[in-house]
Amino acid sequence: NRPENPEFQMQIVRLFGNRALLDDLAQSGEERLALTGRYNEGGEWWEANRNNPEALAVARGFIESSLGQVANELRVRAQETGEQGDYLVAAAKYQEYLDKFPISDDYYEIEWLLADSLRRGGDQRAALKEYESLIKSKDYHPFGDGSLYARMIIRSGLLGPEATGGERPADAVVESSYTTEGGKEIQVYKLADDTKLFIEAADAVLAHTFSEPKAGVPDMRPDIEANRHALMYIMGQTLFHHNRFEEAR
Repeated sequence: NRPENPEFQMQIVRLFGNRALLDDLAQSGEERLALTGRYNEGGEWWEANRNNPEALAVARGFIESSLGQVANELRVRAQETGEQGDYLVAAAKYQEYLDKFPISDDYYEIEWLLADSLRRGGDQRAALKEYESLIKSKDYHPFGDGSLYARMIIRSGLLGPEATGGERPADAVVESSYTTEGGKEIQVYKLADDTKLFIEAADAVLAHTFSEPKAGVPDMRPDIEANRHALMYIMGQTLFHHNRFEEAR
């Protein structure tokens, strides 16, 4: 429980990280994991050094840098295996980072990686929550355009087969009705929540002017332009089959 122990641990991390062998890089990752666990807030070392603010500040700085790197290494591992569970492990580490360091300089980048890891891990609704947050804070980071597009993609994946083809589901609820000039009664059906949210997300994408992406951020513009008419068709068909004719136009 000596105050300088975190510094010694970080030296071990750097020692392995500076060597080129794959086994050494893997060992560096293990040492980072040990650092974040052994000297974490609330742990035995932390409690033993609670009255040494300088040592705590050093440990906290090392943990911040190491925790982000551990999350990135876990994500690389997930990219190599392609396993959803591995992406969720990385996502949990990104979430831990955000919880511990809510005012870090790379907060929004970590949140972007968290959202993408959740999406690739199959937890679509949790990913949506992060993308929504990034959209709200888009004035402070370069991930707003990508989040807007990712939200629409996830929303489309949450639709049932009837909605993706524009068909009205069998259990659709009548919202209102009216009689045409020709005397025909028209029943207007309520949109399912996921269908309504998809249409809103797609409308937002189609109305948005996407800018030149910054380094590290994918360019969504070619995909959007290639699928613009298909999106408009799906939305129009969906509204039409729910007898929402004015909205379909």
